[in-house]
Amino acid sequence: MKQIIIFILVLASLNCFSQNSLRDTISVVNDFNNDNISDSLTIHTFRKTAESIDVYNSLTKQSFNIGGRGSYNWSKANFLEIIPLPEELVIPANKLLLDTIIQYLLPDFKEPDPSLDWLIAGYKTKVIDTTDTLFSMTLTSPISRHDTFIYPEASFKIISKDTLPIFWDRVCSEDYLEYKHGILVYYGHNHRSRDFEFQTDTISNNYEIFSTSHGVFARKEGKYSWLFITNSTLTGGPEKLRWKSIIKTKYFNNHIIVHQVGGIGNYNKIFIINLENGKIGLLRIEDEYFCFNSPKCFDFEVKASELIINSRRTEACYYDKGAIETLSFDMELIIEKLK
Repeated sequence: MKQIIIFILVLASLNCFSQNSLRDTISVVNDFNNDNISDSLTIHTFRKTAESIDVYNSLTKQSFNIGGRGSYNWSKANFLEIIPLPEELVIPANKLLLDTIIQYLLPDFKEPDPSLDWLIAGYKTKVIDTTDTLFSMTLTSPISRHDTFIYPEASFKIISKDTLPIFWDRVCSEDYLEYKHGILVYYGHNHRSRDFEFQTDTISNNYEIFSTSHGVFARKEGKYSWLFITNSTLTGGPEKLRWKSIIKTKYFNNHIIVHQVGGIGNYNKIFIINLENGKIGLLRIEDEYFCFNSPKCFDFEVKASELIINSRRTEACYYDKGAIETLSFDMELIIEKLK
């Protein structure tokens, strides 16, 4: 027993030494705001990636710390993160200072693409209605068509708290709730899953519909528009973005039906999207055999104007056996409510 304890202690010590050996600091001293007084940045890195930066600002004679990726709201299930900024960093005189901080915190991050605009609009319009018998949640991200399709990459945008107040309050710790500006970080590269970028789901007379691992977009008359993006704090989603959430889409009468899955719990959801106005409804499905069944045992189809959801209740569903339970919804009613 004594030898085992010693062995464990040695392993822990080696692990601690290894972790510390991967950490480093970089010091940068420069007059970033043209006041003839040096400002300083002390960049704390782990595996050569900046985790946080200690900043001394000569204009205000203040020191503060800016957190890097993962400091606030790091979630493997979330496309978005907020890095709060002190007000002094967003004034014009400190632009070069802020640009330098971003250069170290977010190297190689690009300008945002239209998919980020879709997410921001979705957060602003999300409504949960416990009294609606058809939809448990709705949101509207207006259709914005673009001449070219830009595949999402890791990007960022400086925002005010008023841009996403609900998201800000939810993901930032209490120490940062008084901040009014921040860096909105978008890990858009997670639309990819390994070698998979996107697939063509539907080609109709008016639309081509495509899906990534976590999003749906369309092409109409040569222009592209985002229709839906999974994000855990907006639509619900898997515990890790490397797990594909968009299982199936189907086109019906200028609407798209999306089967989305939320991770280990196999939480099946059906979203209906109006392709003309961007309004989305999440079908209210409360039967646990539909909600929490394996996606392999869950499917949907449209017959005439009826949306039929099928679910096999037993483990035999993996072998296409077991009784099929169904739910049905009137597509004409759904379309009317999404006008």
